Amino acid sequence: MVKKEKNKAVKISIVSPKPDQVFRLNNAPIETGPIILSANVIQDGADITGNVKINWKLRLSWQATHKVYQTKIEIAGNSAGVKFISGGILRIRAAVIVDGREHSTRSRVNIIGANPTKDQLNKVLDSDLIKALAWQESTWRQFNNDGQPLPPVVPKGQKKPSMRGLFQISEWWWAEERTPLPLKDFNRMAWQWEYNLQVAKLILEHYHDRVLKNFPKESAQKQWDWTLKAYKLGPGAFESKEDPGKFWYVLKIKDFIKSKPWQE
Repeated sequence: MVKKEKNKAVKISIVSPKPDQVFRLNNAPIETGPIILSANVIQDGADITGNVKINWKLRLSWQATHKVYQTKIEIAGNSAGVKFISGGILRIRAAVIVDGREHSTRSRVNIIGANPTKDQLNKVLDSDLIKALAWQESTWRQFNNDGQPLPPVVPKGQKKPSMRGLFQISEWWWAEERTPLPLKDFNRMAWQWEYNLQVAKLILEHYHDRVLKNFPKESAQKQWDWTLKAYKLGPGAFESKEDPGKFWYVLKIKDFIKSKPWQE
């Protein structure tokens, strides 16, 4: 009788990145540096890493107000490098097949954001109106101090907000399923301040086009007052007969255009 050979003990361990390590999105371009994926494989005390193929499954997820946004990547090899253009919790699975059996291990790290500099924003916020709008919405920030996409301050007891970033773009109104805009990726709206700016301009254009159709005889200033009111309230802004120039949000934007607090 031939004695069946006992399976040799195999252990796989992730060397890089370290568990709960924190990576930060750079500002130009908006992406992480290379995240190096490296693992060791030990069989009965012997290092066999160089003799096997390591397979990686990565899942980056971020919980917004209405949806979980995910990026999935599969890659093979040791010391492989990957980059991400958004943040959240990155769950990592490393697996290897030895003698016909799969062995795996898991880890997780965090990816957070970094606010653009004032110099960066001064170059891309190309009008006083855009600068004032961004100041009103976020005081020129995309992220909180913890590197998470900036939500508005909401009084206790009110619903969890869905707005995020430099121009406080609403997931409820402008996420993929609902938006009439050509840019629809709310995950990027939340994590990429340049994309957030692009979407804000499209929203202004969208509402300004509606204003031009609805109020063609109004002055250019009054048409922009309607546009700003709609940016704040949505389509319901057009249901009121009240002078949009007296709406508190429009008055704040006009005040910021005059005072330019971003120059202080």
